[in-house]
Amino acid sequence: MKWTVQLQLYLSGAWQAIPLYSAAPTKSVRGNAPYTTSSWPRPAEFSVEINNDTLAYDPERPESVLYGVAGRSTPARLRVGAGLVLRSQAEAAGYKAVRTGDHKPAAKRGRSSVLFTAAGPLQRLQGWTDLVASPMLVTITARSTRIGHWPMEEGPRASVLGNTVAGGTSGTVAGGPEFAQSDRPAGARQTLRSVSGCRLSGTFVAAPAAPGWQLSISLKVPTLPPTGSYARILRWTTSNGYSWTLEYGAVGFRLVVTDAAGSTLLSSSPGYSTWPPTQWITMRVRVTESAGTVTAAVGWYVQGADATTGVTGSFSGTAGALRAWSHDGSGLNAGALLSHLYGLTGITEDPVDLNGLKSFNGFDGEYAAVRYQRIVSQVLPGMAAWVAGDALDQSARMGPQPVASLIDILRDCRDTDGGRLDDARSDNGFNMIPLKLMRGREPILTLVYPSDVMPPFETDPASNYVANTVTAKNRDGGEATKSLTSGAMSTQLAPAGVGESKTTVNVNLADERFDLPARASWELARGTIAGRQFRSVTVSLDNGTVTEVQVNSVDLGDPIKIVGYPPDDIYLWVTGITDNVAAGLRSVTFDTESYEVMRVGTWGDGTGAGVWRWGLGQLTVDDVTSTPPTWIVSSPERFDLLNPGSGKSLLVTAGGERVRVTAAGAVTVAAGLYTQSWTVVRSVNGVIKAQTAGTPVVAVDARRWGL
Repeated sequence: MKWTVQLQLYLSGAWQAIPLYSAAPTKSVRGNAPYTTSSWPRPAEFSVEINNDTLAYDPERPESVLYGVAGRSTPARLRVGAGLVLRSQAEAAGYKAVRTGDHKPAAKRGRSSVLFTAAGPLQRLQGWTDLVASPMLVTITARSTRIGHWPMEEGPRASVLGNTVAGGTSGTVAGGPEFAQSDRPAGARQTLRSVSGCRLSGTFVAAPAAPGWQLSISLKVPTLPPTGSYARILRWTTSNGYSWTLEYGAVGFRLVVTDAAGSTLLSSSPGYSTWPPTQWITMRVRVTESAGTVTAAVGWYVQGADATTGVTGSFSGTAGALRAWSHDGSGLNAGALLSHLYGLTGITEDPVDLNGLKSFNGFDGEYAAVRYQRIVSQVLPGMAAWVAGDALDQSARMGPQPVASLIDILRDCRDTDGGRLDDARSDNGFNMIPLKLMRGREPILTLVYPSDVMPPFETDPASNYVANTVTAKNRDGGEATKSLTSGAMSTQLAPAGVGESKTTVNVNLADERFDLPARASWELARGTIAGRQFRSVTVSLDNGTVTEVQVNSVDLGDPIKIVGYPPDDIYLWVTGITDNVAAGLRSVTFDTESYEVMRVGTWGDGTGAGVWRWGLGQLTVDDVTSTPPTWIVSSPERFDLLNPGSGKSLLVTAGGERVRVTAAGAVTVAAGLYTQSWTVVRSVNGVIKAQTAGTPVVAVDARRWGL
């Protein structure tokens, strides 16, 4: 059959079909090789050959219809088949004009073409090395009532303090404070360290006095001053001539307000309780005025805490409006770390509201899918960022957002969750599939061997993935290691095992106590699958019984099944897809790894308990008789045996032979072993073995426990 291939480019606001050489090969690739994270990202890509015999489709020629309207990153689509099904959407990556020496458009002689390649947006993002803006910077700059914001995230040689407010002035620096400190709130990129004799200052944008104002700063100090002494954090002035001083002492903060004559209006001294500033805190001073009474609320939040604490004081006077601030380094506050000082006019936006605290914490505990969508919308507004099934809360909870580039944060989301994050198939954007959503699914496509499978289809023992000692290592330093110490895939030397094979997975999980061991256990299960491993399977759409609709329904992360390949059905997990059209024929190759570790059941799924066998544990064959076909089986666990009775229809495998159990006798117990007689139909899969005592009996289509 001749397969139709169409290239579309998005030109001048509309999708336009571009003519192709029908005999030229077409190839599209999505996903990555199995059993590896090192190949990520492998951007989606496709290549076609544009028919340029009329010289109308070379974008470098002025007479071309593409001249001036098509170039790098022009959106492109590849459609294949009778229904021109969309197989890939990407961005133009290259146009290479190729022309034979005898080509003459008017005489229709020779050949001229443009070799066109397109790649998904992950290709473009790999070159972005600039760091993503910190959570605190993004959250604070989104506050509409800002009248001054100095992040203090400058580089080590900074000479001024940048101000994010449009029309605002930079802060001044003197006396050599130390910039670019790595000790920081989880939501900041870096911080500034005060030294004795340094001075920082800045001016707020003019704002009306009513209805009040707020000031916020994040800080951490190395030590508390002696009893009776106070170290200054900030001093600021307001439009009514008042001076405000925020200090910290041995047992608490102190806010002192004086009027233009130097008279003290307020001296409020809230105690620390268990929240001193020797850990990262974010502070807020909120000031309002009503009927001649000024209320000043001092509140602070310790990073990772459950609530904000603070006290409120009041005095007779006016609130004024924020005007200027300063910080002077001294012997008492030397070594204090400062971060994100800003002021707000009014009290509608609270610096310690939920968004403020989340950003201060670096969005610690955020779902991986939520972070992925948040970061994409922040850095690439308008770019599609899909999550399969909109299942944001099915992804892993992450630790604080790292200081990293866009591609590295996306990698962090993908690797921590353990699922997939790829260029989308039908949008110019990305698609994420959480790991939990890929478990326990029924096959999307069933292939019959050998009619539906193109050769070669074989295992490669040399490339079998083995990892029987797995360390899950968290970004913040914690780690958990799991090993398989017994069994065919264990760390024991052959023939008892396969010897130790180590691997490490780098993650950023929120809960190191529970999530790290669970992740190590999952990767251990993935790395110790016994039996055959198939790295790929190729399907012909011209010679087999598989239809185009069936193949097109398979996407990255989907399970597929192969039947008819002895001794048992093969369950595979699709990690990559390559679609080829060449010489009028079409084939699709699925990169795969074993789906066995994904085949989980949940308690009570289906129509009730007992729908899935959870395995047969330590069940073994004791004796076999041929007339009638009967097996005697035993186990030290009663739960490994069947409930007595006829009408059973359980498939089991022993030594490669598949057997159907049709009846089970009474259970007897002796010497610590439970024994049972089974009536069986042997050689269901065409394999018959001379069964020996001690051969393990395994349930066919058993499921792992899942959540």
